[in-house]
Amino acid sequence: GTLGLITSAYLRLRPLPAVDETLLVEANDPQPLLELVSLIVEENLEAVAAELVSPPLLAQGWSLLVRLSGNAESVADARARLQARSNALQLKMQNAGTPEWEKLEQSELAATTTVRLADLPTRIDATLQLAQKLAAKAGNDALIAAHSGDGIARVLLRDTDVESTAFA
Repeated sequence: GTLGLITSAYLRLRPLPAVDETLLVEANDPQPLLELVSLIVEENLEAVAAELVSPPLLAQGWSLLVRLSGNAESVADARARLQARSNALQLKMQNAGTPEWEKLEQSELAATTTVRLADLPTRIDATLQLAQKLAAKAGNDALIAAHSGDGIARVLLRDTDVESTAFA
């Protein structure tokens, strides 16, 4: 074994964010939303959360909930960049808020079983495809929610025979 000794530590305190807003972006397919997540990661936008959600929980199609937090200028800049990319990808973007996050939270709490799939954030496409296959086996009793920037996808199974879905 190795013995380590901490000789100094630095603590960085940040003030509470001046602005905290949520955007909801919709698409028929998750791929353009994943491109939007790539923009968030590559350009270090002030996003504290980015959740990709399958239909029909928040919209008729796939949804991306993006929570922006920081000072007014950085949030406005992030919103403008997301709006520009959304327009280029022909995506619908609108303001959202606490009710959408609560709806997502309630669906997770109501799930009988949650299957968590994780991989590198750069492989979220492949992880999402696996989640979609599992959700298809469960039929209408499954939703997908993914921490897009972290590479973690969750399949929320409701009112289903979990064993038959798992072994199918």
